Amino acid sequence: MVHTNIHTELEMAVQADVPTHFKGILDQGAVTACREVFVNEDELAARAFELGRLFMYDKNFARTGSKVIYPTDINELATLRAQESYKGFAVTSVESLSAAVNGLKIVFEKLFAPQVVLAGAYISPADNAVLPPHNDGEPVIAVQLKGRKRFDFPTLGESEFGATLDPGDGLVIPQGLVHSTATLVDSVHLCFNLLPPDFFDDTQ
Repeated sequence: MVHTNIHTELEMAVQADVPTHFKGILDQGAVTACREVFVNEDELAARAFELGRLFMYDKNFARTGSKVIYPTDINELATLRAQESYKGFAVTSVESLSAAVNGLKIVFEKLFAPQVVLAGAYISPADNAVLPPHNDGEPVIAVQLKGRKRFDFPTLGESEFGATLDPGDGLVIPQGLVHSTATLVDSVHLCFNLLPPDFFDDTQ
């Protein structure tokens, strides 16, 4: 699934101070298997909503600073999904909806044990900036499944580092590094957050 010859490079990238772009982190079979749950986006949105694992954002989210939306019922979800500006949404704990994504999560759990791995998915229409510049409190591994996604790192100064992910590509974003995204064509990507072993103890 994840090419075994890059396991060591992944472990090193998580400890680095700069992002690392991996071309073809997944083989084509893994990409195809992970994409299956995203074929019918309306059905996926409904399933995720029922499980309390969905939030939505409008296509101008990064530019307007508007907040994400948590639909209150299935009718509001359908109304929002019918609007062109609300095609983008995210699913938390997406591994519960896909055996293939769960398999990928397990690979990362074994590779980065004893860290806790959380998996999420971002479904973004073209010309959609999912998030404004922000940082995460833990390392993140992004894996592209469909379309193309651009990641930029505005705090890296003159280097102006950026990475464009194609299906099967991965990107390791170090803890705390400010980044933003732009969607070049309709896109689906996964995010695996590597959290400390006591994460669930701290959230209780």
